[in-house]
Amino acid sequence: VLMLAGRPGVSLFVIANCLYGMAWNLSMSYQYSAVNLVDGSRRGVALAPAFHGAGGAAGPALASLFVTDTDHAGVLWVVGITVMVSLGFFQLAFRLHARAREGGAPAS
Repeated sequence: VLMLAGRPGVSLFVIANCLYGMAWNLSMSYQYSAVNLVDGSRRGVALAPAFHGAGGAAGPALASLFVTDTDHAGVLWVVGITVMVSLGFFQLAFRLHARAREGGAPAS
C-alpha cells in the first residue's frame, strides 16, 4: 500500500497490486487459523468469508469518500489505520484466549 503513495506509474501500480494480492492470499490461512484458535464454537471461521466479502464490497465505497481530484493519500491513511486496528484486535483476541486458558477455563 505504501508503494502507492505519491503518483505511481503503471508498472509500480501493477507491482504493488501483485504484492498486495500475494500477501492477502498468504495471510488468509493465518487469519483463519487465528480465528479457529480463539473461537471455541468454530462459528468465526464459518462467518469470516462473509465479513471479507462485505469488506470487499464496502471498502471501495468507503475509500472513495477520501479520494480528492489530485490525491489519494486519505485512502492510504485509512488503510494504514484499519490494518493497525485489525492487528490490535488479533492481539487482544490472543491475550484474552491465553488469559482464559491460564485461568483454568476450558480450552477452546
